[in-house]
Parts: sequence; structure tokens; C-alpha cells
Amino acid sequence: MVDMADISEDDEDEAEGDETVVQEPTAEGHAPTEEGDGDADAEAAPATPKRKGPRNDTTELVEYSPDELRSVDKNLLTAEITQLEEDISKARPNLTILNEFRKREAEFLERARDLDAVNAQRDAAKQRYDDLRKVRLDEFMAGFSAISAKLKEMYQVRRILGHE
Repeated sequence: MVDMADISEDDEDEAEGDETVVQEPTAEGHAPTEEGDGDADAEAAPATPKRKGPRNDTTELVEYSPDELRSVDKNLLTAEITQLEEDISKARPNLTILNEFRKREAEFLERARDLDAVNAQRDAAKQRYDDLRKVRLDEFMAGFSAISAKLKEMYQVRRILGHE
């Protein structure tokens, strides 16, 4: 049994997008082949509309003209419904895909954690670099200010003594 919580909407969307061409069975109950099997009966049997393209699994109501409705054979539609129901009951989903998805998701999450850790280390290194640059600038400015103050003091003493 498939747990519907294990199937994501993306998986369902991919399955709905499959293009199928359904050939309606002839009066004998089998679908015509490409070699023309059933061409002789095509004139005698009423034509049924063929579906082509993506299946329309929406709840929209398809309206047929009265001519189209008269040409539909109820027995053929019932046979098609029965065949489709049998196909659905025999279908076995590939559950190994779900396990593969979980494995790859775990790998992705592990790599995402590694990326976050590396980014945190990078940010810490950058912050340390910025802090060291600030300390260097502060110490340089303190030294520059001390030297400037001594130079001013020396020039003021020379001016006072008249050694200019």
C-alpha cells in the first residue's frame, strides 16, 4: 500500500503530463493495428472519439454534440472502462524511487549543513580580519598622534628659545 504522504505533488504532476493516444476497440472488441486491421469494420461500426494529448483528469464537464453522442457505443465505453480499471489494479508503483529520493534528500541536507558551517567559518575569519585591521588602524593613529604631539612640542620650544 502506498502512503499518500510519501508522494509529493511534483510526482503526481509528472504522471498527469504523460501524453497518451487511446485507440478505441472495433466492433469485435480489439483495437485496430497500423496494418489496417479493422479498416473494413470502420465503416460499419460507429466512430468513437479518440483522445490524444494529455489526459484531462479535471472535473470539467466535456460537452459533446448530439451527433457525437449518437455515434458513441456504450458497450465499447464499458469495455474500455473495465480494461482501464484492470490496468489500474495491476499497476505496481516503483517505490524504490521514493527511497532514492529520501537518500538524495538526506545527502542534500548534509551538504547544506556543510555549506552553512563553511559560511560561518568564512564569516568568523572575515570578522577577525576586520577586527585586526581596526586594531592596527587604532594603534597607528595613537602612535601618529603621539609623534605629532612631540613634534609640535619640539617646534614650540624652538620658537620660544628663538632658534628659528
